[in-house]
Amino acid sequence: MFSYTFYDKNRTTAIRLTIFIFILLAIYAILLLPFQKRRLEKFGKYTIGVVINIVDKKDAYDPLYQYIVNGVAYTSTEARLIQGTYNFNQTNIGKRYFVLYDSTNPVKSCLLPLYLVPDSVGEGEWENIDMYIR
Repeated sequence: MFSYTFYDKNRTTAIRLTIFIFILLAIYAILLLPFQKRRLEKFGKYTIGVVINIVDKKDAYDPLYQYIVNGVAYTSTEARLIQGTYNFNQTNIGKRYFVLYDSTNPVKSCLLPLYLVPDSVGEGEWENIDMYIR
């Protein structure tokens, strides 16, 4: 006859916890990420960010970038929310990209990896960058 041991109870608890965490991550991905993207698109302004390092994530290399808003320097690694996954490498360090940030909360931002800033463009903040992208 099968007996329910302490090991089986712990294993069942671990499986339930894993399923619970997976469900929470799925809810985050389904509800929160689109909300963050819409918020950036609604309240977003553009500035220039400089890649200062490359961070090894699970499925890609992401940039650690710095950008300045109202004289305050911010850093972030978010670069997938608007334009999708782009695999950065060491050659991207020091390059300037446009960054879309939330004007009501500048900590929230997303680097736009497809839009390298031309050398002719100086520092600033913009409502629209259409004239700089091709």
